[in-house]
This record gives sequence, structure tokens and C-alpha cells, in this order.
Amino acid sequence: MSTDSNIYLAYPDRVLTYDCRRCPVLCCKGAGVAFSVDEVEAFPDGGETLADRARTLAGPYVFFDMSGCGCPWLDGRNRCRIESEAGTRGKAAKPLLCRLFPLSLSVRVGRWVALRPHFSSCPMRLVLPPRRGLNGSHKAALDALGTADWTPICRLEAALPDGVTDSEVVARESTFRDRCASLLSSGGAWNELGTSGSRGEAAGILSLLGIPAAAEGRLRACESAAAEGGLWSDLLLAAVAPSLRLDLLSLPGERIDVALELARFLGHGPQASIFPGVGPVRRPAKRERCRMDESVAGRRGGRAGGHSRRSGRELSGVSDLFGMLHGLSPAVALVAWGSLPCPGLSEGAALPAFGQLRMKLAGAVLLRDLRAGMGVVPALRRAMEDSFSAPEKVAFLVQMGLALGTTPHGQGTARSNASRLQA
Repeated sequence: MSTDSNIYLAYPDRVLTYDCRRCPVLCCKGAGVAFSVDEVEAFPDGGETLADRARTLAGPYVFFDMSGCGCPWLDGRNRCRIESEAGTRGKAAKPLLCRLFPLSLSVRVGRWVALRPHFSSCPMRLVLPPRRGLNGSHKAALDALGTADWTPICRLEAALPDGVTDSEVVARESTFRDRCASLLSSGGAWNELGTSGSRGEAAGILSLLGIPAAAEGRLRACESAAAEGGLWSDLLLAAVAPSLRLDLLSLPGERIDVALELARFLGHGPQASIFPGVGPVRRPAKRERCRMDESVAGRRGGRAGGHSRRSGRELSGVSDLFGMLHGLSPAVALVAWGSLPCPGLSEGAALPAFGQLRMKLAGAVLLRDLRAGMGVVPALRRAMEDSFSAPEKVAFLVQMGLALGTTPHGQGTARSNASRLQA
């Protein structure tokens, strides 16, 4: 793959950035990394330092185990020795996936490859107004790919609904992504994206499931943010929404809009506390609110059609927000069907390993009713006990969504290539 003709970049252009100097190099200390044989042989020592870490061959790549030790080419100052010892070549000497990171998480969408940032491994920030030359821009990703003969490693594959082609899906998603970029450029509100027509249905679904506080809390948060002029929650959501939609491609387009509104409600409700280490989308610190207010004031009082150049600011929280909504995506992808039956339900779908007996029983009832053709929300209302708290209901929905395969699934690349392991 040497061109960008079948690559979809699932994030708005010129609004995301990262600073490796502010990060404990999580990317270089993860569980593993994949390099091509040619890249390994081009290392300063010919790849000798990696020889005993080679694990599995997958296509042109070899997977190397980095758990517990990190990359051997990381120096004591957390700098890449391959880059620092390459002279004038600099970053260009690094392996392709290292040059592309953090814009390299690939999801197979038919014949297309969608790339979204590794939000979980890189603390990215939102830059407003959009700016040329950011290391998180589309140009940065395409420059990293260059003319390389790139064979992507897609650990995830999106299941598309019947009657729609992969090119139609990518065209639709590209349009939505570009709308998000326009919203971020103008400092507008979420309503401008055209999904607000699904808000009433999303709120009604949550109310039927006994989670009304989430919807009410979300509406209050939006109204409060808009009244302050900060619009911080809408701006963060617009930055991550194109990437989040990759989790929802099994749904028809109109159902994706419902799922996004569900995610907005749940992300601002008390149910978000079920995820360790995160909570509802936090209100920015006073310093950050001031910065955002300056940006919005520049947009309203400055030049027409954009922010004042002097008012440019950065806002953290993008990675945290995506992590939380990504965790909710199996639930919203299931619930977004509303009163419709869940299509393509596998007979082999198994119950999750629930620790509570009542959740096991609820799961069994849900599977039985869905297989009988009952609508998703009616089946959920029948299955879930009134005694479930809102966080318990959301946890149940997430686990059942995962069990039913509502979000992109792994292809098991490493396992399927285990027989090709080379020492």
C-alpha cells in the first residue's frame, strides 16, 4: 500500500497534537511492537538487540515482546537512539510504525484501512483554532506513510450493515469528520453536526431503561457550558467523534447518530464512574476554561469565519474522553437499535462471565428474547431488574454488547500465524 487512496483518517485535521517531552513514553514501553524484517536489519546493530524478543511473524512483520523492559533503543532520557544516532536522517530512520505513531491504530473497513490515534497510549491535546504543521495532522500521517510499501496490521475489523458498501461508509464518515473539523474551526455547537434530531430518541431510550439521570445531567451540562460561552464539552466531543464512530459501523447511519447521542448522555452521567480511573467528562480547571473562553471570544469578536490568531489555545482531556466513550461503545451500539430487533445475532453468542447471579439470569433472558426477534430495548427492559442501579445497568449493557459483537472484533492475526514463527 503505497498511496493514501484506500486510507481513511478518522479524526479531524489540524486540531490534534502531542508532546513526547510531557509523556513517560508509554508507546515505547508497551507490551509489544511490530517491525518489518527490512527495518530490523537496518537498525544500527543489524537487529541483534531484538533477536531474543522475536515472537510471531504476521505477513511482512515480526512481533517483538517489549513487556517489562521497553524498547532497547530507548536511552536513559527516554529518547529514541535510532533517531538520535541517524544524523541528518533523524526521524526518517525510525521504523514506519514508530514514525506513524500515535496516528496508527488501524481498523479494517472492507477494502479500506481506517486510522485513528492511539488515544490510550498518547495524551493528545486539542488545539484551537486549527493550525497547520501540527504533528497530529493528516499531513503528518500521510508524510509518515510516504511512498512506503505498507502492509497495515489491522487487529480490528468493522462489520458493515447489509446493503451498504465499504466505499459508501467511508464517504459518509469522511463527510462527518469534515463537519467536525468545520465545527472546531468555527467554535460552533454540536447541533451543527446534524445528529441532534436523534437526541430525543436517545433520551427516551435511556428513560425506558431506567437511566433518566444521565440524560437530564447531560442536558444540564450542555446548557451550562453553552451559557458560559465555553462550549468545551462539544468541542472535545467533536474532536473524538469521528474516531468513536469506527466502533459503531455495524449500525445503519441513522442508528449511529442515536448511538452518538447515547454516548454523550452516558458520558456525562454518574454511570461513567463504573470505569476505573475516569469519571464523567470533567469540567475544565479554571485556567483551562479561561483559555477556552478566550478562544471563543476571539471567534465571536475577531475576524469573521475563524478564531483570532492570538487566541489559540490547547485543551487537554481528549484522550480521557475518548477512552471513556470507547468503553461505552459496546453498550450504545446495542441500545441504539431501540425497538428494532438486533440483526445478525449469532447462535453461538455466549453469556459473559458475570460475577452476580442476577446478571447471569438477565443475560440469559436477553439472549432468549433477542433470538426470538424481540426489539432490543423491550428485551432489555424485560431482562434487567428494577433493582439494578444505573452503573450496574450500564456495566451489564457493556458486557452484553461485547458478547454480541456490536463493535469491531479482533482477527486473531498473531494466533493464525503462530505456525510461521521464526527464531
